[in-house]
Amino acid sequence: MIIIKFGGTSVSTKKNIDSILKIVKRNLRNNPIVVVSALSGVTDLLLSLIYSPKPEQIGTLNEIRKKHFDLVFDCLGKLPLEIKMNIGQSIEDLTKLLDRNTQEKSFRDEVISYGEIMSSYIITQLLNFSKIESKQIIASKIIITD
Repeated sequence: MIIIKFGGTSVSTKKNIDSILKIVKRNLRNNPIVVVSALSGVTDLLLSLIYSPKPEQIGTLNEIRKKHFDLVFDCLGKLPLEIKMNIGQSIEDLTKLLDRNTQEKSFRDEVISYGEIMSSYIITQLLNFSKIESKQIIASKIIITD
């Protein structure tokens, strides 16, 4: 087993995604586990949502959605419905979370986790489109922390 970690810049352009696919293919015999950050700039956008009034949040959520859609389109030349729906659902879930805006310590962490959730979904799908069988695992579903 090998763990391969890619930061935000690495998952933000078609050229860099192509490099990820090559690296993963070269390491298939090592049963790679791929860990990715949010797309470049997305964590800052997510953090800004916490402190923004509702009208500004809508524009920021649309910007986040567009960043993800544009990346997929650049990589595939199309935006598959399944990916569009998944990212759309993540944005909807994030909107509901923001409506709850609590002072709980975990609120901020939960908001910014959506960057990794969306980018890991996209990378999983792009790996699958490249005939590299992959499955997204969301860390917060299997690891419990305080």
